Amino acid sequence: MSLDSRLGDPVRVERLRVSNYRSLDDDVVVEFGDLTALVGPNGSGKSNVLDVFRFLREALSFGLEPAVSKRLGIKKLRRTAPFKPRAIKVGVDLSSSGWSASYDIQINAAANGTYKVERERLVTEWPGAGGEVMLDVSGGKVKVAPEGLRPIGSEVELTLPSLAGAPEVRPVVEALRAVRIHSIYPRELSTPQPVGATPPLDESGSNWCAVLRTLDERAMTELRLAMEKVTGDIRDIRVDSSGGFYTAEFEHVFTEGAPKWFSAGQESDGTLRTAGILTALLQSPAPPLLGIEEPELTINPGLLPLLFDYLKAASQRAQIVITTHSPDLLDLLPVENIRVVQRRDGVTTVGLVSEAQRSIVRDDLMTLGEFLRSGGIKMEGSEPNLFDLLDEPVS
Repeated sequence: MSLDSRLGDPVRVERLRVSNYRSLDDDVVVEFGDLTALVGPNGSGKSNVLDVFRFLREALSFGLEPAVSKRLGIKKLRRTAPFKPRAIKVGVDLSSSGWSASYDIQINAAANGTYKVERERLVTEWPGAGGEVMLDVSGGKVKVAPEGLRPIGSEVELTLPSLAGAPEVRPVVEALRAVRIHSIYPRELSTPQPVGATPPLDESGSNWCAVLRTLDERAMTELRLAMEKVTGDIRDIRVDSSGGFYTAEFEHVFTEGAPKWFSAGQESDGTLRTAGILTALLQSPAPPLLGIEEPELTINPGLLPLLFDYLKAASQRAQIVITTHSPDLLDLLPVENIRVVQRRDGVTTVGLVSEAQRSIVRDDLMTLGEFLRSGGIKMEGSEPNLFDLLDEPVS
């Protein structure tokens, strides 16, 4: 059965299943909704969760070896532990209109710094029809492949990319290749950017001007209106081209005198980062999943409700995943949207907010932001704190 007829339908990431990737523990499972926030202290592993998506995208787009090398080799990619785990496992569950799919890879690490793709498997499922194995590769040998195709297995590369043209697997490959993770830096936005860069917006925003030039009229209007709300005096944005470089410019209006254009290098970090994040949210086509690291950085806390409104609106076009340390931003999110990330003895786990804290938040006794300020948000199954104990009956 083919997924090709459903190619235009949105694809959702239901969950991520990971073992021993960087700091992540065995059998870490993270479920995603329309708008999901990863919350935890610095160094807890929030970025490592998002990097799993980045790793999959790069491995499926450019090859497994470049993706591993970019992360300084398999020894750095595999979780460090007294008894080093042999295998890194990454799995992702996707769904769309009328079908779902699970893609899994297992990469075994050797003591000499080499690696081997031990297992690669894609299973698709339709309501009432059960699951069907589309691809099964073990130890470099292809056991199952789409009908009529004979891919060559490999112990050092993934097989799925070679099947990307097959209608049975195309939506899965395209969805995973389209996921975007952003850590947008104002410095990248403030300096002239080379002409010739193309969309989509890259991780740091170094091709921001090129993306601005491709925004449709609706998106550009939304961006202008948003920046007017944020600053109070920005009325327009344009991209100037000179000497082989693009420069973004903002038009400011004043109570007296004519409007004036200012280059991006003259704008504040908060203005630029807000513009960069909004561009990521408005770009088209929307990716299946868009990750944004710490959107609150350099942004006035008073503007976070406005930023949240845009994140929420964008989550109707693409799943949004953020990492955050902001109590103010957390107070705007339903407690069910939060995933707690914690690291103990160098090992990262991910889970829901503890039931005790969820109950307190639902009863309006405390907010998530107040929990964060007063001792931290606890993960379900972790050691109780004072607020958990207060929720227990006295014997």
